[in-house]
Amino acid sequence: MSIELRCDHSATQHRAGPGPTRQRGCAVGDGFAITRSDLSLQARVPGIERDAFGQIADKAKSGCPVSKLLNATISLDWALA
Repeated sequence: MSIELRCDHSATQHRAGPGPTRQRGCAVGDGFAITRSDLSLQARVPGIERDAFGQIADKAKSGCPVSKLLNATISLDWALA
C-alpha cells in the first residue's frame, strides 16, 4: 500500500508497519484467484489527528496499484500507536 508515500507528502514524521494480512482465494476455472485481502496497519505519526490519518489511509487503500491489480475486495483496519 502507498501509505508511506502519502505520509511523506503530508510532511509528517512517521513510522508505519504492516500488520497481519489475510488473503482468501477460490477456484476460478482451471486455477485459483485471490478474491479478498484483509490488511492491518499500525502507525506512529506524531502530531497527526486521527481523522487526518484516516483520510491518508483511505486514499492509500483506494489508490494502491497492487490492490487494483488484484481486482479483489480489500479491507483495511488501521490504528495509531
